[in-house]
Amino acid sequence: MGGRPKTYLGMQLSDFPNLFIITGPGGPSVLANVITTTEQSIDFVTNLIEHAEQTGRAVIETDARAEAEWMDHVADVAQESLYRYAANANSWYTGSNVPGKKVVFMPYAGGVGKFESILEDVTADGFRGFRVTVPPVRPRSEKIALMDRATPTP
Repeated sequence: MGGRPKTYLGMQLSDFPNLFIITGPGGPSVLANVITTTEQSIDFVTNLIEHAEQTGRAVIETDARAEAEWMDHVADVAQESLYRYAANANSWYTGSNVPGKKVVFMPYAGGVGKFESILEDVTADGFRGFRVTVPPVRPRSEKIALMDRATPTP
């Protein structure tokens, strides 16, 4: 999967906990009504954050496997449409307009309705593909050391 953009649901990258992107690669925004898909994504992320808060957890991160499977799905959906020819169009959709850049179809071409169904399924399945955890508790001595470094000396 190296060299191509990757996200889970167009919203989060693995190894970047609590960083959400709306309308990222693998999301449907540029191929659908961007306002509608942005609202879908914001509603989903809001529900995910509320779920974390209600369970006393503070760290949300996507699973790298879910991310890879989603990007494979994005590519498969594009291959089932006329977008499979986009690589020949010198288009920013694929990155082919940038010399030397790996050519890959980036947006999700499944449509607004299908994307909404996927988000509903992921939510119903306990936010499948996301890990919601409690951050490790730092020992009190480490917290004090961190505070001392942050406090300016007179």
